[in-house]
Amino acid sequence: MPPVLNFKRYEPFWAGVWMLALVGYALIGVASAPFHGDEGMQVYATLDYYTAFVERHPQDLLTNPPYIIDSRPHLRLINGSLQRYGAGLAFAIAGYTVEDLPNAPGWNWGLNYDENVAGGWLPQTDMLNIARGVSVGFFMMSMVVMGGISWLSRSRIIFYTATTLYALHPVVLLNSRRAMMEGSLLCFGLLTVWVMLLMVERLQRVGLPSLWQWLGLTVVAGLTLASKHTGAIFLVACWTSLAVAFARQVRHHPQRGILGLGGLGLSGVGAIVLFWALSPALWNAPWARFQDLMATRNELLNIQVSIDPFAPTSLWERALALLQAPYLTPVMYFELDTWTSASAIQTQIQRYTQSAWAGYPLEHGVGLVLTVLAVWGLVGLFQHASSYRLSILIWLGWTCLALMLNPLPWQRYYLPYIPICILLSALGVDRIAKESPTFLIANHRQEKAHNK
Repeated sequence: MPPVLNFKRYEPFWAGVWMLALVGYALIGVASAPFHGDEGMQVYATLDYYTAFVERHPQDLLTNPPYIIDSRPHLRLINGSLQRYGAGLAFAIAGYTVEDLPNAPGWNWGLNYDENVAGGWLPQTDMLNIARGVSVGFFMMSMVVMGGISWLSRSRIIFYTATTLYALHPVVLLNSRRAMMEGSLLCFGLLTVWVMLLMVERLQRVGLPSLWQWLGLTVVAGLTLASKHTGAIFLVACWTSLAVAFARQVRHHPQRGILGLGGLGLSGVGAIVLFWALSPALWNAPWARFQDLMATRNELLNIQVSIDPFAPTSLWERALALLQAPYLTPVMYFELDTWTSASAIQTQIQRYTQSAWAGYPLEHGVGLVLTVLAVWGLVGLFQHASSYRLSILIWLGWTCLALMLNPLPWQRYYLPYIPICILLSALGVDRIAKESPTFLIANHRQEKAHNK
């Protein structure tokens, strides 16, 4: 009789195989993703890489007001740097020069799609795919991180459900495949959450996080801010979770708790310093430039609200979006209505949605089922107390609060929220599975065997 394969013994191997399959799926669909105008801007912004590392004039990256909209200093100030420099490095390795980049500012939002194509703002296909490769590379790393976050739940059901729902989510897939900042944002934002959860777990077992965990938290937090400024919400959630954990420790081990809170403050300072070091737009008079950053982003937000007929959204609409955005809202391929008449974009969207690489469908009741599972998982978080579940709740709470302050109904802004809801759906599946008669009977038998 042939030996029976022990799945549990080889579970890390099978988990790795599953993750490789998901990574391959994301990579295959990169070239077919419909184009977005911000991709042209990100490709053009790689000019900063050539300025700093090819021409070796990093001093030319310093910024000063006034910031003319869509000028290089303006784009440098309001955007993260990791995607820009990663794509620039990839272009240089591939042999491209600054002459191959699209015209400034990469995409002219004052013109329609066809006028942009005629004006030379559409990136070369090969360069666009290279830049997308950088973004999807970050996204593929984030899949592994999502696996790590769900693995800490100690449930294989949660692990396989969460990684699958995340890697194949149509909104996450689309935006991470594009040459924009979302891939790096999800990668390092989720990595910060993972490190935080590992620190909380070690805090329960040993009493204090390790030096490597402190260093890791500082680095990945800085990289999150450098990916996209809205990544700050990940940091706020993680620092709050750790602060709560250390504050609870003060009761029984005052010295450890106070030491932990002090380390948390130092780690925050280190993350900000790293963010500053990776943001040339802030090198010159950092405090003044940071104020410029806040003012410029607020100005841009006001412009975006003024051109969107559905903005600003009411508080009720924002609260409703928290329920609808993860699974019940159709995929948003563009934000401006003028793109509806762009035949080339409509053809790309149709080709993409009809392919096998657009992720799982949210219609036909699928989104509704996943929403119910997320609600069921959320209820379970309140019923079973643990440091892991408390940290997830804090992460969820801060993210919801941030989105309630967002006046734009743009789907991209809900990307940091979707992974949490996916984790909640996985918790819901796990809860249903473990409350089923089959599981309870099997668990009872296992306990009887163990007692004997």
